[in-house]
Amino acid sequence: MPRRLPLNLGCGRGGRARRNTFPSVCQIGTNLERNVSMAAQSKVTVGLFVRLVAKEGKERAVEDFLRSGLALVQAEPGTAQWYAVRFDQRTFAIFDTFATEEGRQAHLSGRVAAALMANAAELLAEPPRIERHDILAAKT
Repeated sequence: MPRRLPLNLGCGRGGRARRNTFPSVCQIGTNLERNVSMAAQSKVTVGLFVRLVAKEGKERAVEDFLRSGLALVQAEPGTAQWYAVRFDQRTFAIFDTFATEEGRQAHLSGRVAAALMANAAELLAEPPRIERHDILAAKT
């Protein structure tokens, strides 16, 4: 079994950081009874990251599809944030957040997801990679 190294958060006695150059975990607060998670404060707890790789020559069609998805997602009460992004000529993604697992499931069963799957073979070089994640902290 690997040996665990002690975690030094820069805290001295009384929970104060020894140096004041950067806020430490001690200064931000680690008292779980007093502090709720940043994600809970922002009302988002789960999300999705969907990576999309356009077929060569279909980049504009993927971009248009993603832009048109915004109107559909705005009608979803369980979707807190929704972003369509482009990383390079052929790589796109959708990043969205939800307050509840039910909201995430409703989105996955919604019109944008259905349209994406219906058009994937025509537009995408590979199947969409859908990654589910938990939100640890968020500023919204």
